[in-house]
Amino acid sequence: MSKELFTRLKTALKARGLTYADIAERLDVSEITIKRLFAEQDCKLSRLNAICRAAGLQLHELVEATGQNPAPPNRLSGEQSRALSANRSLLSVFLLLLNRYEPTRIQAIYQLTDQTLYQYLRSLEQLQLIQLTDNRDLKLLIEPPVDFLADKNLDQEIRKINADFLNWVFNHRHRTGYQFESVTRHMSRASAEEIHRDISELNDKIKHLARRDHLLMPEMELTGYKLSCAFGLTPFDQLFSVRAQDVPELVPSVQHP
Repeated sequence: MSKELFTRLKTALKARGLTYADIAERLDVSEITIKRLFAEQDCKLSRLNAICRAAGLQLHELVEATGQNPAPPNRLSGEQSRALSANRSLLSVFLLLLNRYEPTRIQAIYQLTDQTLYQYLRSLEQLQLIQLTDNRDLKLLIEPPVDFLADKNLDQEIRKINADFLNWVFNHRHRTGYQFESVTRHMSRASAEEIHRDISELNDKIKHLARRDHLLMPEMELTGYKLSCAFGLTPFDQLFSVRAQDVPELVPSVQHP
């Protein structure tokens, strides 16, 4: 096992407030055993995976944080996406849960009764998206990131969410933490392809930094950010409207003596 992998794991434990003793207790082994594993920085993959699970981590998250190839995003089943596309409120509850909103917070924001909240959560559980526990807690059965863009059933909903987000950022563009840019230029195909590559690299960088922060930073220090970006050939005649009935009346020219 690489030294960097154990360094990342140690940092992740610290960010979660976990000690070697906590991990040892959860794995039913001695604290000395755990200390020795970290000191030697070498163990079987199964043992490392068990330590990650005890810390509430996924091994692939740890590997991704070291800069190696990330795991692909999760996908919804056809039944799940059809059910969510048919009910915007149910989709919203699921998206809020994915973005770490507690059910009680959702209830307070949208002024839901206990019964209404339970019905939303129970519907998500029946779709096998979450699992409700006896102590009124829940577990996500599909962890983020989720590839919503690849789901044809959700096309209209995802388009609406991104349009609403762009409108929100536009209205808040003068506030700290928001940035809205719009530029139209004529350029060569080669230059456009370079911009496409830059956007892809920015997208990958956001994903990498988010994985790293999720693994290494305390949960309370993480805040949700979103990038909605569009770049391509500009269909000017589809963006602008020119109607014959809107032609302005000509003002008679003033003749000077």
